[in-house]
Amino acid sequence: MTSSGPGGFFVSGEIQGNAKGDTLVGDYNYRPYKWREKKRVPFAILLKDGKYLEGKGKQLIYMGIPYYVEGTISFDDPERVFVPE
Repeated sequence: MTSSGPGGFFVSGEIQGNAKGDTLVGDYNYRPYKWREKKRVPFAILLKDGKYLEGKGKQLIYMGIPYYVEGTISFDDPERVFVPE
């Protein structure tokens, strides 16, 4: 996935996870702008009306792997909305 931020810079990374029905839950491993090390964050998207909604929820880390606590992911007020081209 590649996204742009303020000032026109781009951030790219890999998404990995498990898809069940119309939802993908996993993590996003990316290098923030001008950082040396990669950052890993939990990631969840839902396909709704032809758009992908990025969810949010309570985050925890287990053995260095970030994840959303089961039952806390919400897509009501999405972080971002992705529209396929």
